[in-house]
Amino acid sequence: MNVLSSTRRPIRRLPFVLPACLLAAVCLFPGSLKALDEFPFDLRLGRSLTKIQMYDYALLQFELMLVRYPDNRDRIILAKSRALYESGKRKLGDETIKGIKPTSPVYTQAQLLIGENAFKKRDYAAAAKAYSLYFGKVKEPSSDDEDEVEDFKRAVRVYARLLEQQGKGAEAAKVMAYLTRIKGKDGASDRQLNFLKLQSMLSAEEENSNQRKPVNAPSIKKAIAELQKLQWELDGVAAASFVEVARGHVLLEQNLKAIEVLKMATDFMTQIEGTLKDGAQTASPLAGAYFYYGKAFKGEARKAFKAQDKEAARKHLTASTKCFYKVVQDYGSSPYRTPALSEFGKCKNLLSKEFDVSVKMEGSADAEVEMKMEQAAAFINTKNFASALPLYLEAVRLGRRSRAFPEAALRLVMCFGKTGRFLEAEAVVSYLADLFSEAPQTPDAMLMCGGFMYQAAQKASDPAVKSGLVDSAMAVFDRFVELNATHPKAPDIAFMIAENEYKVASDTAKASQKATGQSREDLKLLARSQYLGAIPKYQRLVNQFSSFEKGVRSLYKLGWIYYSTEQPREAADAFLRYCDTENLPERNDDRLESKFRASEQLMLNEAAPEAVEHLTELLAWLQPGNERGFKGGSKTVKRIKEDATSYLAWSYDLTGEESRPLLREFDQRVDTSRHDIREAQAALSRAEQEHALAAKGIEEVQASFADIEKLVEEVAGVGAVAGAPSPEELAKMTEEERAAAKRIAAEKDARLAREHAKQMRQRADGEKLAYEQEREQIKAAKDQAAAANADLTTRRDAAVKELEKTEERKKQAADKLAALTAEMAAAEKGVADAEESVQKVQRYLDKAKQMHEHGSSKAERQKGLLARKKAAPLLLATQRKFDEAAEKRDQVITTENEKAKVDLAQAIETDTEAIRLQKRVVAKLAHETALSAKDGELLQTRLMAVAKALERNGQVTKVLDFSGDAKASAEEDLKALSDEFLAAFKEVMDKGIEKAVLIQTMANEEMAIARQTIAQAEDKIESIGEERKPVQTVFDGWKQKAEAQFKAFFAAYPKSKHAPDNMARVGTIYLESRQFAKAAKILNELSTKFPDSKAGKEALFNLGRAQCEIGEYTDAEVAFEKLLKSASDMLTPNLSFVSERMLRAARPKVSLTASRELLRRSEDSSHEDYETLRERSREPALYRAGEACLGMEKYDEALTYFDRLLEENENSGYFFEAKFRTSDCRRKATPPDLDAAMHDLLEILQYADKQVVTNRALCAVGRILGEKGTQKDLQLATARFQQVVMLADPEVEENKPWIEEAVYESARAFARLGQNDERDKMVRQYREMFPAGRFKEKIGGLPAAEFTPATPAAPEQ
Repeated sequence: MNVLSSTRRPIRRLPFVLPACLLAAVCLFPGSLKALDEFPFDLRLGRSLTKIQMYDYALLQFELMLVRYPDNRDRIILAKSRALYESGKRKLGDETIKGIKPTSPVYTQAQLLIGENAFKKRDYAAAAKAYSLYFGKVKEPSSDDEDEVEDFKRAVRVYARLLEQQGKGAEAAKVMAYLTRIKGKDGASDRQLNFLKLQSMLSAEEENSNQRKPVNAPSIKKAIAELQKLQWELDGVAAASFVEVARGHVLLEQNLKAIEVLKMATDFMTQIEGTLKDGAQTASPLAGAYFYYGKAFKGEARKAFKAQDKEAARKHLTASTKCFYKVVQDYGSSPYRTPALSEFGKCKNLLSKEFDVSVKMEGSADAEVEMKMEQAAAFINTKNFASALPLYLEAVRLGRRSRAFPEAALRLVMCFGKTGRFLEAEAVVSYLADLFSEAPQTPDAMLMCGGFMYQAAQKASDPAVKSGLVDSAMAVFDRFVELNATHPKAPDIAFMIAENEYKVASDTAKASQKATGQSREDLKLLARSQYLGAIPKYQRLVNQFSSFEKGVRSLYKLGWIYYSTEQPREAADAFLRYCDTENLPERNDDRLESKFRASEQLMLNEAAPEAVEHLTELLAWLQPGNERGFKGGSKTVKRIKEDATSYLAWSYDLTGEESRPLLREFDQRVDTSRHDIREAQAALSRAEQEHALAAKGIEEVQASFADIEKLVEEVAGVGAVAGAPSPEELAKMTEEERAAAKRIAAEKDARLAREHAKQMRQRADGEKLAYEQEREQIKAAKDQAAAANADLTTRRDAAVKELEKTEERKKQAADKLAALTAEMAAAEKGVADAEESVQKVQRYLDKAKQMHEHGSSKAERQKGLLARKKAAPLLLATQRKFDEAAEKRDQVITTENEKAKVDLAQAIETDTEAIRLQKRVVAKLAHETALSAKDGELLQTRLMAVAKALERNGQVTKVLDFSGDAKASAEEDLKALSDEFLAAFKEVMDKGIEKAVLIQTMANEEMAIARQTIAQAEDKIESIGEERKPVQTVFDGWKQKAEAQFKAFFAAYPKSKHAPDNMARVGTIYLESRQFAKAAKILNELSTKFPDSKAGKEALFNLGRAQCEIGEYTDAEVAFEKLLKSASDMLTPNLSFVSERMLRAARPKVSLTASRELLRRSEDSSHEDYETLRERSREPALYRAGEACLGMEKYDEALTYFDRLLEENENSGYFFEAKFRTSDCRRKATPPDLDAAMHDLLEILQYADKQVVTNRALCAVGRILGEKGTQKDLQLATARFQQVVMLADPEVEENKPWIEEAVYESARAFARLGQNDERDKMVRQYREMFPAGRFKEKIGGLPAAEFTPATPAAPEQ
């Protein structure tokens, strides 16, 4: 039993804060201490902390010393072990002291410490072994040091006692003789040595007696006689001699003599006890006296029992019990206490059994508990844990309020664990943790319990049992760490817990690799969850044990967990912290690995600039002679150097890529501006057209009014005829002739008047009908115009309200932004002003202090003192104001407010653009409303004019119906009405002109806006270009660095596993920068050197693309053919590129393969690109497949693709092209089907809505007719070609190829027909129009005539 643990007051565990007195001792003379040698001082400090029971501080001191003084490791471990033993952490002490090897100079001192603690635990065999080793080398103290002498004397006494207990009295006496070798006042006298020898001899005999062996009575009697000689000099030796004499009599069963001796010496021994210092009762002779009193009375009781004198037996047994009880109660630290406790238990039981007398110790249950523990200890020494268990269990039940409870509970946990009763052990540990968390035995019990369960788990064969035991052990260990964070074992246990969590997750991850289907996915999710569960355990190590090796190591494990669970930023942080914190040379490779993995995680997760920094630093560390001292020989270092060299290039590249979104944004802004320009140009064109149409409209209404004026003039001459001869003609006639001429003229006039009147009546009737119809139309149009105007007015008003709403919202946002900005600025200013005030007062205070302490006169110093007194409260006030200002700033300048500012600014920007667009809408609607109103006015004016026209029309009829004076009167009225009619239609003309002018005004405004928009957009494009330049420069710079680093990598590691991917990336960089020749070169090198690599195969596409860009289509075809061997693995966009580009490059075979794969995917609903292909890409793929087959002369297959295209969508945008191609297929087939080919072309002519398509079809028709070859077909062919020649607009660029072909084919057909004049005309026209044309050579070698012009020609169709 550890006596100290039962008497020492537990120390509350605190965070490490060195006490002020010790701190002062450390800091008082730092310079001189360092100069002398700090180790002895630090060691004394640790020992002092141990002596005053500040064990936590002592242990931390020793941990720091182990790092600081590696050369004195064993001396530090020895001191640390002593602290652990004395703090009650014996197991930790045992483990720690094992670190001292036999070759160590402190090995003997370590054995001494081991022996002492083994003796305290009653492990006498281990204690004897340790003391034997110690005294085998140490015969006397090596110096006069007080502590060392005392340790030696204590060792002699303890070892001698051990030997005595083992019945080795002679050896014990020899050991006691070592005391004579102590020099000076601490040495043993001959008298003391003689006493010790006699004591040892009696102890040996007592041990025989206890073991029921016979004693050597003569020797005992001799010893008694020798001891009595020592009693004449009344000192401590004499007092002890009385006790030993009594012991001798007890051994000889001379109990009454023993009692007599003790009674005689009691007063003397009491005097000796009074001379002892407080706390030194261990050495009191009365402890032994009362013990042997008890033994003597017990011996007498035994004799009484034999004599059947029960009353005497009861009396003596009671007296014996009281003596033993007094030893237990009053001499708790005495070595007699333990045997007294045992004897007390025996006596107590005997009294109860024989006399039914109950004896109970007063005051506490400590003694009873310890008695049970002593009884149990005997079983423990023989490893009979099952028998010890009920005794410890009883001790625990008895001593819940006892100071011995934690020790009893600890031993009970041991017994439960040893007997496999882990649940009970766990329950006891839980009770200890809850109620005795600060007892030193509690962490030991927790460690013991967890250890038992963990060891049992290692032996368990059932996986479920094994897992359950491990889980239980970890739960206990976890509680241990939580309650005992400062325990020296805590870092190791915490690390063990974390490692177990990690192992569980790793085992699950391995199991997932062997599983399939949903089970595999479930296990992967479980593994991830378990890895995440390990994070808090490692994080606890980092937070609480960062100064310990396990705490540092946990950062490394955290890094890998975050790495495995795809938490890149956390992984990078953990790896970098580990790299910066780890200082063990043997972990240098792990440090480099951490640096690399952190860089990798940063690189792969949008932090490439940081990766560049760390990779650059890492590669510097890997250079020979680096400042960090890293060596470059291991495989790990070589791998990391290769990988880092590669990743640095990628990091440069990815850092450049960070500028790409901004470059794309610039491009999008430019595209937006170009789109604005196109829209503005279209608007400008529309406005110009509207302006021109309005001008034409003015001309038209003016012309219309002129026509009306002519009409009025014609009607005004309703009765005027001109049939009579002139006066000159009449003068030359005879009278008869004149009469006849007049008659004839009159008849002619009458006939003409009748005809004119008839015409005028018919005309008037027609006009009436037309005016009536127009009136109804105007009325209907007027109603529609009114409705349209109302709708436009409503829309305009709504748009105005929406504009006002947006403007108000923008204003509110701007006001909020201004207020928030002002508030934040004021808060910042408030802090700045308050800080300035503090600094100002501080400067004043510093000046006052200087004056007070160093003033040249007493008055000046007094003045300084007064100023300091005045400034001190002022400083506090200003500091308080600063704190208030800072608090207010923190309340105002928050993440939320910063975000609010950004949101408000974005809202203002959005509303500004919305206002611009809404103003355009309002203006447009205002124009349309005004125009609609003008339409209404025009319609009303026209309606009034039509009414006046109908009134005038009726008057015309009257003029025609009347004659004579009535007619003259009617004509006068008609003239008046005609003037009104003209005035009404002039007003219609004026209103029409007003409308046209309004349209022109609006058009002018639209043109001005459009021109302004174009100018602004062009300026913006230029501005964006300037803004883009520095970003592009940065982008290009990083790409150039990447290219250079990749080249450096290729030079250093040409066969690296990274080479294929890196070469592919360089190829991509070249492609992106349009360096196609370079791209083709490196990608070709990649496909040649690494043809089987994934990058090599994937690079084939980029290689082919690059070769296309530089016109090397044959090489591109080879690359694409290789790639298309695994067409199903290609990306859909890449297939589309091959299909289109190879067709354009006249490589139909490759194009067809790509098109077929695209079509297959468009028919596979399970393919990821199915929807996109069906909606957007199927028709182009069908068309290109047909084109490719046509190019390969696979006409039937080509027709299949074209027919499918038109069947699936008869309105396809490829209709005309497909028909042209089907016509070609039918024409080129064997045998050709020219009629069917002609039919396809005639369909094109039937539906074509563009002249260029018509011209192309006419040329194709002409070619087919020419191929038919008959004179009739040739004549028809010339007609088709001439149709193009004469009707196609040569100003339209798209028409020129067909005009050129039509002229040439016309010349050729005319030559075959023998029509030489027409032939020559076409030749001249071709050479004039197309001097460098496609047919310039052929036009000079036209075929000979196949027919003569005399041959009858077929009628033209």
